[in-house]
Amino acid sequence: MRSPNLIAQAIERVIELTYCYEIWRALTNIENRDRFGYACEIYDDFFFTIIRSLETSVVVIAYQLLGDRRNDVVSIGTLGKSLPDRYRELSERIKSDIDAREELISKVTSLRHNVYAHRNRALTPQEVYEEAKITANEYKSMVELAQRCVASLAEAFGERQEGIFMQELELSSASANKELANLMLVLSRSK
Repeated sequence: MRSPNLIAQAIERVIELTYCYEIWRALTNIENRDRFGYACEIYDDFFFTIIRSLETSVVVIAYQLLGDRRNDVVSIGTLGKSLPDRYRELSERIKSDIDAREELISKVTSLRHNVYAHRNRALTPQEVYEEAKITANEYKSMVELAQRCVASLAEAFGERQEGIFMQELELSSASANKELANLMLVLSRSK
């Protein structure tokens, strides 16, 4: 069985993924233009950079957690395979859940390999994104998959109860949104 330290790393990564996703989603969601538009217009270069950085984090962390990387210790698939036999059903469910999202994981892998970790010499980053055709809803689905899998693994490894961990993730999401709203309020008042 893998060291509990490795599941602790996966827990930290999925919390970071959740936080980055929530802020990215809030900044890119058209419905928030009324709330954040003024600050985003004043500091447009800053927010362009923040949005890109958050998206980079979402892609890279999701790849680390969900990608088929046998050498990546925080990979959900690798951690699931290391469960004792009594958790075989959980291990199989995690594998099945990840396999069911293979097309989405392939999109994330393409973005990670061709834009963020390396550059594809034949395609610009924009062309790689256009090929991947990843949507905000797909990012959300991917984050939720990582959350569910890590929550199940955390309980199996004795780190956290699944329900409590999911509540922690909800609090992390709420905190990210609240902190962003407070920042936008301060920024909109500063000019």
